[in-house]
Amino acid sequence: MVRAIITKCYWKRRDGTDTRSIRAPNQLRVELSYPEKSETRILNGDSAQVIFEGRAAEEVSGIQRDAMRLQLMRLYSPLMLLKKIDSVSLIEEGDLLALSLVENGVHVHYLVNKENWHIEKVAGTLLMNGGEIQFLTEYSDFAVVEGVLVHHKENKFAGGVNTAMLQLRQITFDAQLDDSRFKP
Repeated sequence: MVRAIITKCYWKRRDGTDTRSIRAPNQLRVELSYPEKSETRILNGDSAQVIFEGRAAEEVSGIQRDAMRLQLMRLYSPLMLLKKIDSVSLIEEGDLLALSLVENGVHVHYLVNKENWHIEKVAGTLLMNGGEIQFLTEYSDFAVVEGVLVHHKENKFAGGVNTAMLQLRQITFDAQLDDSRFKP
């Protein structure tokens, strides 16, 4: 599935935009536009690059590449998770229902609301300098777009710190994305 998502972002009281191009399961381009700077992140399979302020692309690995993988994995739809069913485990404890997926060493837990079956939170863990850093994204304001249920708000946390709130502005399903979109 190919989709493009454009969101309005609020980073620590600053406005910006977050434009994402996704070709699941292994391609992601995120263009971040802050008031005073810009950043582009590109994940294409095992290759990952960042571009700051339009400068030359820099190859990244380790935690930076894994963070991009986590960004992509948290956008996996239930249909994508179904395609990975052999790698997904189910955890159910009381009111908690979680689908857990590990890919390329990145652990992601999709927390499902048992009343409406929406994935309302996605938690991920990355290893850094012998420790763990945890990421959490809370999804809300669900609405149907082109026959698909989509969240319209994201509240993002890294290491317990609220890093951004995003409001979905536009989504295009089955967008025709050229292969060059996932190259620097």
